[in-house]
Formats: sequence, C-alpha cells, structure tokens
Amino acid sequence: MSVRSFSDAARNCMNGSTARGVRYASSVAANKSGRPEHGEQIYVYNHLQTNQVVYSLTKSLKNNASLAQLPYNGKKTVPAALRKDHWSPLALITFPPGTSAAGLTAYQKLREYRKLHELSWDPSSPVFQDKDGKPLNRILRGRKLNDQKANSVADIAAVLESIREGNEKIGLKGIGEGKNVEVKWRDLNDAEWAEKWSEAVVHDVWEWRENNREPEKTRPYDRMIAKHAEEESQAAAAAGEEQKQQPAEQQQPTVQQEPAVGEETVTQWQWETDGKTPEERKREKRIKHLALMERLKGTHQSYTPRGKWKHESAPAPAPTPTPAPIAARATPEPLAPPKPTKAERHAAHLALMASLKGTQQVYPNRGKNANRTPYEAPKKKKPAPVAAEKSAAEVPVAATVPPPALSKKAERHARHVALMESLRGTQQVYPPGEKAERRRARMES
Repeated sequence: MSVRSFSDAARNCMNGSTARGVRYASSVAANKSGRPEHGEQIYVYNHLQTNQVVYSLTKSLKNNASLAQLPYNGKKTVPAALRKDHWSPLALITFPPGTSAAGLTAYQKLREYRKLHELSWDPSSPVFQDKDGKPLNRILRGRKLNDQKANSVADIAAVLESIREGNEKIGLKGIGEGKNVEVKWRDLNDAEWAEKWSEAVVHDVWEWRENNREPEKTRPYDRMIAKHAEEESQAAAAAGEEQKQQPAEQQQPTVQQEPAVGEETVTQWQWETDGKTPEERKREKRIKHLALMERLKGTHQSYTPRGKWKHESAPAPAPTPTPAPIAARATPEPLAPPKPTKAERHAAHLALMASLKGTQQVYPNRGKNANRTPYEAPKKKKPAPVAAEKSAAEVPVAATVPPPALSKKAERHARHVALMESLRGTQQVYPPGEKAERRRARMES
C-alpha cells in the first residue's frame, strides 16, 4: 500500500474538478477599471456622401461587421470595402453603469428598425416619386433608401423612450428612476430630426479627436507656435521687470514706430484717392512712356533709367566732338521731315476711310502692296459679226433637230450664271434663294 503525502493529494485536488470549479465558477469576464462593459456604449457612424448609418459596439469600425449592416438597394449602393475617411461619427449612446443588457437590447432594436426602414417602404409615398407623380428610377430610389440619417435619429429617440417607460422586452425597469441615458452628438443640430425625446435622456457634445491613441501629443507646427509664444511672453515679462527697476527719471515713454510703407501700399492709396483702377494707371503710365520716347527721338538725350536699371552704372557719355572752324564747315543739309507717329498714321487712315465711305473709290495700296497692279476685270469678248442673210433658195434645207432637254439642275445653274453676269459691276445684292427664305421665316416664327 502506497502512502501519498499531503502535497500530492493537494496537487491532484487542484488538477481535478474542485479546482476547475473554483477557477471557472463564473463565465463573465472581470471588468477592467476605467472601461465600460460590453453594451453600455453604442457608437453611431454616418457616411458623408450617402448618409448611410452603421451601429457599432466598439469605437473602431470593423470592415466585415459594418458592411453586413448595409443592404443592397441597387447597383453601386454597397461599397466594396470600408473607407474610414468616408465615415464620420454621428452619436454616442452611453447607458448607466451596470445596464449593459439594456444597451445590447437597444442595439438589437436599432438594427431591426433600420432594416425595417430599408426593406418595407411604401412605393406610393411622395418621397419615392418625382414632381409628376411618377416612380423614381433605380439610381434615385437607391439614394433615397440609403439616406437613413433622419430615421436613425428618430429610432434612437423611440428606443430610449420605450426604455424610459419601463418596457421589459427592451430594457431594465430601473432606468428612469434616477438613472439617465447620455447621448453625445457630433453636431447638436442632428438631434432635431426626432419629434420628442424622453426626460431621462441627456444631450451633450461629442468631442472627437483625430489622434485617439495620443490625444495629448501635438503636431510639430503646434509645438513650434507654442514655443515662440512662450519665448515672446518671457521676453515681455523680462522687459517689464527691467523697466520697473529703473528710476522714474530714466524711464522714457516707448514710442511706437510706424511700419515702413512699401511702394505697393502707396500705389494702392493713390488708386483709392484718385479713383482710378490699376488698369487705368498702367495705361496712363504706358502713354507717358511713349510720349517721352517720342520727345527723345532724333536727339542725343538718353532715356532716364528706371526700375532694375536705375541703380546700375550707366555707360560713360560719348565725348563731344570739337567744333570745326567756320570756314571749313560745309553747308548744312536740309533736315528730313520727321516721320509721323503711329497715332498720326491711324488718324490719317480713319480720315481717308471716312472720305471714301459711300463712294466706289478703292483704298490705295501702301507698303508692300504699293507696287501691286490693280485688279482688272476680264473684258467681254465682242460677238462675232452676223453674216448676211442668204436667200431661201441658197440656204440648204436641213433636218430640224430639237435642242437637247436640260435637267432641272442645269437650268438652275444657267439662271444663276445669268443673274451673276447681270449684277456684275453694280451695288445690288444677290437675292436669297428659296431655302434661305424658308430658313429665315422659320427662325422668325
């Protein structure tokens, strides 16, 4: 007979059913401090483009679980994958501690109501009809069915109201007896989609942060701005302390210097005072420049440098030639007449055009067209002289051949050629045809 020690018996007891029963006495996981239980919080997310709504029991959306909630309302109504940049938080429903069962039941009811909205809709409703009372096409109908934002807000209000009344099928009986449900909204205006809310519901703003893992961590730019602001505040405080330590006689009032005004600001002030636009200023400046260039034309004066050439070294002036003796000077040649300016040439052109208006004179050719020979119309050939008529006895009798019959197109062409010949050399206008008249009458009507 083998004798076992107490330690062996205790070891076998712990590996047996007694130890297993003590260790796994309850299937409920111990709640970690600072975290709500599963079901106490319901996250509601909204699609930014289609207004589709997804419910989640966790803060982060899961691809498969979220796509399973979206029904097929037509082609291209269900995305192939979940894009988190298209989904925005809508609301956060928080139940009192210890009421996770009520939260799970409310989550189930919200899913059922949303499925009911998307599957059992009335085709005769004016929402799914156009202005003429006809049914919408599949694309517009799919967009209407996907837009469940307003219905989801109304469903949240109805579910929380039923919990407030103590419905045993939905929530706990104790909610409403000193326990409130908190609903945080990303935008408080979204709560107005519901007609009424229960008295046990408290509304608040949901502060959403982009960096959820490190909310206190700031970006480099924000850190740089904060550092500069802190340095400026420290410098101002040090300057104030130094000024206080100085005697009253040495303290001089600080005179604020006016900032330097740039040329662009001065120009802007001139525009405001003169009432001229920048385009008018540029045009006036261009006219002054052209006038100065015309005055300096044909002289030995140099144009005053401006802009980027103003501060550069100008070329050395040419040495003035020594005047020759009076006896050796030749007779001065007559100066050529100054060339007309562009404005003068344009004025002369307008005057000539006005003088030729209403006459049959041709504008004279100038420049490269001066030596071109004028156009001469081809001269008409003189008809051949008619021979003397012969007597009937002399003319042989030939078989009369009828002229060939012309087609309608040839007749129209012959009439067109005859009309063009008759209008040549006159100021008459070619009359419009039948098609043009019909087109004009149709446009006027």
